[in-house]
Amino acid sequence: MFNLTMLTSVEIKDFMDMFQLFHKIKAMESMNQSLSYWMKDILSNDFFINAVFLQYDFYKFTNWTRKVNGGSLVRKIIDDMIDKIEHNSINRRKIFLYGSHELFIASVLQTLKIWKPHIPQYSSAIVIELREYRDKNFVKILYYDGLQSIPKEMQIPGCPSLCPISKFIQLISDQLPNYNEMICDDKPIKL
Repeated sequence: MFNLTMLTSVEIKDFMDMFQLFHKIKAMESMNQSLSYWMKDILSNDFFINAVFLQYDFYKFTNWTRKVNGGSLVRKIIDDMIDKIEHNSINRRKIFLYGSHELFIASVLQTLKIWKPHIPQYSSAIVIELREYRDKNFVKILYYDGLQSIPKEMQIPGCPSLCPISKFIQLISDQLPNYNEMICDDKPIKL
């Protein structure tokens, strides 16, 4: 890592530093910036790629890390779905869109218990659909990995791909922060 510190002028001392360097180089590559030889080597280096995977694993290591990293957004999505079902929403939006970066994509997949080790592309997307069929509400999850032309239908362990919303909530409830865990400085976090 000493050579990387010399090349980057930034101290590279742990997996998080390697993770951040990898993604900075990926960002440069995605913007068609020219990469020096050592940057190209990093993007194909197995040791470096495994360090990136290990850093993703740190984010799913405990229920608490899953709650903090992806759980708060999944909680917000579920709250919006319930408001929609109960007609509590002031506006009648048909779609809610949330944007983030690849680390958050990985965190949400981990919270939903459907994470498979990979490096999410910048164009990745998770679609969480609320569906109604015969007066019952279901959740369907699609994952666009940024590589294939069609999103992949995902399945929460213990539920069919069209999962009843009550079962969906039950299966991932241990991954979601409760409202007390979402309080900061005695004020609820506004998501």
